[in-house]
Amino acid sequence: LIAGTAAATASKPAGSPTLGPEGLAALVAASRVPVFAIGGLGPEAWPWVARSGAFGMAAIGLFLPRPGESAGAAVHRAVAATVAVID
Repeated sequence: LIAGTAAATASKPAGSPTLGPEGLAALVAASRVPVFAIGGLGPEAWPWVARSGAFGMAAIGLFLPRPGESAGAAVHRAVAATVAVID
């Protein structure tokens, strides 16, 4: 099950509803299949997504290049952010 929008994201209008930690946890608890969180998520969300019991999460925006950044630099930044959270 793909569950989103989990957190505020630039791709949705300001004030759009989000699941947040409590909504995601409620969905996970009610689901009989694995739940993946999506929408507005980056490394800072990993702790609350993990606590929700979600099977995983998408962090697509984390890997997209910022203005003036190469694709390789974006991947390097994303991997560094991932390692920082895991450590």
